[in-house]
Amino acid sequence: MPRPVSTGRVTGYDVMDQEALVRVGLELVIVIAVGGMLVSALRRLLKGQVTVHRCPACGRPTTRANPRCRHCGAAVGPDA
Repeated sequence: MPRPVSTGRVTGYDVMDQEALVRVGLELVIVIAVGGMLVSALRRLLKGQVTVHRCPACGRPTTRANPRCRHCGAAVGPDA
């Protein structure tokens, strides 16, 4: 019985397996990275290192990115 001759080409089935392996590997890396970020954020939260910026006028949570509180309109930026 003659032996099959290797042409050096990859069959479509092999390429699909390689692509699936790469996809699974990338998904695993993403899951590990996101899990690490979540663990880090939870540790900081439990240690009290995460604080909420509050408006000095109304005391509600706000962002430092805006110059004014979105709830009461008081100045909350660095110039306040």
